[in-house]
Amino acid sequence: MLLMLNMRVVKERKIYIYSAMFIAIALNMPKLFVLNRDSLLAKFWHFSGYTLLFQLLYDFLFCLFIFYINRRVLPGVFKKPFFKKVLPVILLNLACTAIFAIAGNRLQQYIFDERFLFRGGYFLRLNLSLLLIVLELRIISLLKESRDKDMENERLRNANLNAEMALLKAQLNPHFFFNALSSLSAVVREDPAKAQNYISHLSRVYRYSLKQADVHLVSLKEELDAVNSYAELMKMRYEDAFVFVMQESAGYHQCQLPHMSLQPLVENALKHNVASLKKPLRVQVKVEQGIVTVSNNLTGSGSHISSTGIGLQNLNERCKLLLHREVEIEKTNDCFIVKLPLKDKK
Repeated sequence: MLLMLNMRVVKERKIYIYSAMFIAIALNMPKLFVLNRDSLLAKFWHFSGYTLLFQLLYDFLFCLFIFYINRRVLPGVFKKPFFKKVLPVILLNLACTAIFAIAGNRLQQYIFDERFLFRGGYFLRLNLSLLLIVLELRIISLLKESRDKDMENERLRNANLNAEMALLKAQLNPHFFFNALSSLSAVVREDPAKAQNYISHLSRVYRYSLKQADVHLVSLKEELDAVNSYAELMKMRYEDAFVFVMQESAGYHQCQLPHMSLQPLVENALKHNVASLKKPLRVQVKVEQGIVTVSNNLTGSGSHISSTGIGLQNLNERCKLLLHREVEIEKTNDCFIVKLPLKDKK
């Protein structure tokens, strides 16, 4: 934090120095043409290159001084009542300008032995410099306010994103846990020996869920490994009534997608269809052209258990939050298809 503050101060100083340099050169630019003895202005305006250099340096120092005394005052002065804040600042700047103008004239007379008090045009140049500085500081203030608002909006957006993701994942883990226990209960009743193997695969799947609990996006390779382990659990439960096919592409393994996004699609296929030996449920996961497609055949109405909220709407919300894209859903007479977008890992 301290380092960022120091960098900001250094950046502001550079802006003030370059601005002061620009203003001093711009206001003294016409005098460069007077240095050409053949020009029309040279017939009415007489001074040397040393005088011009002196005025450039003097104007530069004046601009730096005005920047210094106003850098903390002017940004907030327009928000205050006029006679309480604005008027004193205006009077202060005008007084400083008058003092610098008189001092500049006196110094120029003393150094270059000039007789005319206002020959250097200090009052005009310094007042124009003051006006330009006030306008620049106001512009800087407006830009800073806009940047601060943008940063605040970004912080609020990130906070909202984290809150929504926490809520969505709070729905996800209990849903997976209770469904896993239900499946385990069924396997235990059918084949206690198979239950040991089921528990091994279950621990692998649930370990993945817990390990990535604080991660929003995961690699496609991790997600495919996890859903493959889950499919193995379902194969032990439904045997030949459940068929799982995976067609992956190694070129997309490092792409990212929301954590635990494929498993709920396999769960939904099992929940909303009948898996039997006569009509096996076939679930296919295919990766191509930056899209993960999860499809299943329609074998008839399955369980009528009410949803816990982790369905397609939840998944679609997570994709919108994390990938800024939505899930594509397609249903035909004999197939249900869900397409998930992938995010390239930078």
